[in-house]
Amino acid sequence: QHATPHLKDEKSRQELISLAIDNEMEQFFWSSLLRTMGPMITAFVTLLGALVGLQNYLDTRNNEHRDRVAMDLNSVLKQLVSNEPRERSVGVVGLQHFLNPEKHDYHLRAFSALITLARIENDAEVLRMIRIATEQAVRNLPSDILTSISWQAVKLNGARLTHANLTGIDMRDAFLENVVLDHAIIDRADFT
Repeated sequence: QHATPHLKDEKSRQELISLAIDNEMEQFFWSSLLRTMGPMITAFVTLLGALVGLQNYLDTRNNEHRDRVAMDLNSVLKQLVSNEPRERSVGVVGLQHFLNPEKHDYHLRAFSALITLARIENDAEVLRMIRIATEQAVRNLPSDILTSISWQAVKLNGARLTHANLTGIDMRDAFLENVVLDHAIIDRADFT
């Protein structure tokens, strides 16, 4: 009978030793894992932070660029309403910058201003600059922009609108003496 309690104590002691070893192994495993993974996790978090910072920087730069371009367009639009023909000519030349394919966010505003000026302008030099800018617009802008605005009563004498898609364009009462429309698409256009 003395052997049985001694065996129970020995068995309990071995179980405790086994649990202690298991505990030590588990602690060693997690400790080793954290030591091994720690630098990688730190590098990942640093990289993630750098990417977020870079994205914020690029967004800020993009917004600043957009604001600068909008201010430039507003400056050009002010030149278009000047009393001085030379200033209006400079404004039309500046407007051409916004009629390039990559400036699609500004196409409608720039083209509307150009066509509006083409209706009311009387100075020969300014009209020549308007003609050149309109030819550029016809080459660069999508047809939906070209036809979204009425060209009614524009003064475009001598303009070369070759290969332009002018489907459905409204050119009623327009001054189009010597305008070249070779290979232009003028289906449903109104030249009354």
